[in-house]
Amino acid sequence: MAAELGLSGSRGRSSRSFREVWVNAGAVFGGGGAAASVREDDEEDLLWAALERLPTYDRVRRGIVKKVGEDGEVVSDEVDIGRLGVRDREMLLGRIIKVIEDDNDRFLRRLRDRIDRVGIELPKIEVRFENLCVEADVHVGSRALPTLWNATMNTLEVTGKITYCGHELSEFIPQRTCAYISQHDLHNGEMTVRETLDFSGRCLGVGTRYEMLMELMRREKDAGIKPDPEIDAFMKAVSLEGQETSLVTDYVLKLLGLDICADVIVGDEMRRGISGGQKKRVTTGEMLVGPAKALFMDEISTGLDSSTTFQMVKFIRQIVHVMDGTIIISLLQPAPETFELFDDIILLSEGQIVYQGPRENVLEFFESIGFKCPERKGVADFLQEVTSKKDQEQYWFDKEQPYQYISVTEFADRVHSFHIGQRLDEELRIPYDRSKAHPAALAIEKYGISNWELFKACFAREWFFRQFLAFFCTHQMALSLFRFIAAVGRTTVIANTFGTFALLVVFVLGGFVLSKDDIDSWWIWGYWSSPMMYGQNAISINEFLDERWGAEMKGQGVEVSRLQLLRDMFVEEVMELVELNQLRDALVGLPGVDGLSTEQRKRLTIAVELVANPSIIFMDEPTSGLDARAAAIVMRTVRNTVDTGRTVVCTIHQPSVDIFEAFDELLLMKRGGQVIYVGSLGRRSHKLVEYFEAIPGVPKIRDGYNPATWMLEVTSAAVETNLDVDFAEIYAKSSLYQRNQELIKELSTPTPGSKDLYFPTKYSQSFTIQCLACFWKQHWSYWRNPQYNAVRFFMTIVIGVMFGTIFWKKGKKLEKQQDLFNTLGAMYAAVLFLGATNATTVQPVVSIERTVFYRERAAGMYSALPYAFAQVCIEIIYITVQTLVYSLLLFSMIGFSWKATNFFWFIFFIFMCFVYFTMYGMMIVALTPNYQIAAITMSFFLSFWNLFSGFLISRPLIPIWWRWYYWASPVAWTLYGLIVSQVGDKEGMLQIPGQESKPVKEFLKDYFGFKHDFLGAIAGAHFAFVFVFFFVFAYGIKFLNFQRR
Repeated sequence: MAAELGLSGSRGRSSRSFREVWVNAGAVFGGGGAAASVREDDEEDLLWAALERLPTYDRVRRGIVKKVGEDGEVVSDEVDIGRLGVRDREMLLGRIIKVIEDDNDRFLRRLRDRIDRVGIELPKIEVRFENLCVEADVHVGSRALPTLWNATMNTLEVTGKITYCGHELSEFIPQRTCAYISQHDLHNGEMTVRETLDFSGRCLGVGTRYEMLMELMRREKDAGIKPDPEIDAFMKAVSLEGQETSLVTDYVLKLLGLDICADVIVGDEMRRGISGGQKKRVTTGEMLVGPAKALFMDEISTGLDSSTTFQMVKFIRQIVHVMDGTIIISLLQPAPETFELFDDIILLSEGQIVYQGPRENVLEFFESIGFKCPERKGVADFLQEVTSKKDQEQYWFDKEQPYQYISVTEFADRVHSFHIGQRLDEELRIPYDRSKAHPAALAIEKYGISNWELFKACFAREWFFRQFLAFFCTHQMALSLFRFIAAVGRTTVIANTFGTFALLVVFVLGGFVLSKDDIDSWWIWGYWSSPMMYGQNAISINEFLDERWGAEMKGQGVEVSRLQLLRDMFVEEVMELVELNQLRDALVGLPGVDGLSTEQRKRLTIAVELVANPSIIFMDEPTSGLDARAAAIVMRTVRNTVDTGRTVVCTIHQPSVDIFEAFDELLLMKRGGQVIYVGSLGRRSHKLVEYFEAIPGVPKIRDGYNPATWMLEVTSAAVETNLDVDFAEIYAKSSLYQRNQELIKELSTPTPGSKDLYFPTKYSQSFTIQCLACFWKQHWSYWRNPQYNAVRFFMTIVIGVMFGTIFWKKGKKLEKQQDLFNTLGAMYAAVLFLGATNATTVQPVVSIERTVFYRERAAGMYSALPYAFAQVCIEIIYITVQTLVYSLLLFSMIGFSWKATNFFWFIFFIFMCFVYFTMYGMMIVALTPNYQIAAITMSFFLSFWNLFSGFLISRPLIPIWWRWYYWASPVAWTLYGLIVSQVGDKEGMLQIPGQESKPVKEFLKDYFGFKHDFLGAIAGAHFAFVFVFFFVFAYGIKFLNFQRR
């Protein structure tokens, strides 16, 4: 269920501005002001006259602003608007808006007055929907599991008609005409708040602001109107596109209260940055800096306190009413004062519209059916509960009639017979007159700025080193290729997998791993379509055609069962408490991607802690992201938990009256962390209210007002300043504080005969049980992850078949030196690409699992080693299957000798190779703070593994001071083992260009330094690499905690 709250703007034109009236009034009362004021006005008039004489292009880029001179005096000066410095922008915005809460509405009206004075009409958007329906098939049982087949067969169907100003979606660009603000905060964690908004504003462009400003200036010049210089400078500053930083960013930062953290990085789940509430406001700000006139905001108040939410919605209302915007906001648990800011309401329940119309008439509608909102009940909470079968009866007020459940469908039908619904139907029967649509209302361009400006904006955010032409083009090819794959792939796992596959194709068929002459005809298209071929050819030709290479090129139990039963019963009880029974078989999924919804995920988080049966529970915002009914469910759970004798401590944002008064005691702190109240709430919060009302100057609470909201309002910094008091100091001197100190002293003294709490072990379960539990969890996690494992096996088969056809029967041809090199190339490609794929694709999986591990370890569920063992064991199981499939394909298609020892060694080395590659990827994640750094670090070392593998340059040719890295490269050992196990004992003669023929065995020894009798040591080295990588992974997981939260 959701309440969609709408704001729409409507304003009549005014022929004269407030400024004109004020100036004229001053003249009537006669006066002349001070001489300094007259002189300042004269200087400003002279500057404006000079500005008016400039060409239009220059005039729109220059303005008059007040600056602080060298002598400290404020003077008017003509400046280049596009080059305003940080201090100039702060001063301009500070003069326009001193206190955002008081001045924003006045500022917007000054803007609108200037526009109205010359008769310019602002574009408006009317959005209509007809028979709109979004349907998805809901499955149960095995069909609901996200297997590869099920994920492919799932469909989403959207039917109905949506129009903007009478135009269908195909007639314009909806993505630019409107803006959607998601409930999920997805940002680049390494960018600051200001950088994030600047980048968004730069990409979104200025829309029609520039064209409107040009027309505005033309009409003012014709009418001889001199605009307010401050408003003129602001409008010019926000109308120039292509600026790296804009005044509109500073305005939105101030509007949303983000100016205090403008230069702080946003952060993510691993890096400490701004708070969750601030991050939510950044998400809103990203769209507010753009030119969209229609905004669709999804749960923008999650994580915000009621006071901040109220201010945000108030500012949005001002923008809507003054500047004729159209905005729909979905809110969960809005406070009464916030709810009253809205013009219209769309109430949704079970996918149907229960009510749509003015806010003032919504209670009238439900009263006409027989339901009434109680006095101390928030209207928004009432609306979200009155359609619930479980909560509906309590609101039935017609005692003369017996209560009868009214279904959602009945509500939806009755709204059409209500006078509001009838009026709405009548309005919609008349088609929208498209001729009345403002020409600038709907966007017809796909992007807000040119492709070049988009490139510059992205380039400014992601800088890279410039290289010579061939390297640069190859580099750009790689970036473009992988960005394309990332854009097409739905998830990180899929994008990484297909990225590795693409790299495999362009690399193997580029003419180096397998020479052009040895590529079969059915694969030769890959050679000519490989960008790598052109890049390496350009580099090679540029280098080796130099004269200096001419000469060289000529050379060369029971109790356990009973305990488990009790645990299962307790789990069932907790699931019943938090109403998760219907979701018992649903997958959790990833936030914002799939799985449980926000409120379901919140209830699950609480349930996970409850099943541990703790004595005290700390909950951080347990109702954030929940609607009124879901929040009530959670708070019933909390209340039931408290009634069992446990202590629950909660931080909570924007609680409703019911939720707030469900608590027994309150600890209230003001900004800065100083305590201003600790004590009981009392019935209907009377103790809290009595305490603050006893402070002189504090306004009394209104009847029916939410005490939580009132409490925040009367203790704000602004109230402290107005009353010249310090609430923390008042509390420290109060009798309440003294009683609390005495209680603390009493409780701190242990009773005689009592013993300290003692637990024999850190964890409740043994190491073995922890391992089994973690393995069971990983088993289901992997089994239900088709994006990872199904794709992994699919790519194994595809790569196996592809390599098999590329190197078809090359293993049987050992007559020429090139034949041996082809075999070596086959082994090199076989292990490097699929091994690197394993290392790459496992990293995001481990990274996500690690974040969960941090929370579960902190909760004392299990230690690091069982988690590490389980992660490794489950990977080994899947790698075993992968190895068997891959080895059978390659071994048979390449054409190696079908001997038991040869086949065993081949499977062994492929298996160990996949294991150490996977362990390596996991190890790097454990040693780095996030997935992005892990990917960069892994790629860096993989390039060395590749370089020193013995294929690109054989071991005897590696300089002696670098040869140690050959022995440190696991790929080198795998290639060594694969080659000598398959052909290292061959005695057949090998044709060598320019030299006498040699036995294969002898050539391998002379050219590569490979010996067949070294197989045992090679096998041991593989075990060593696997052990070292696992040990470091386990060490990193156990001792390194990168979560700075």
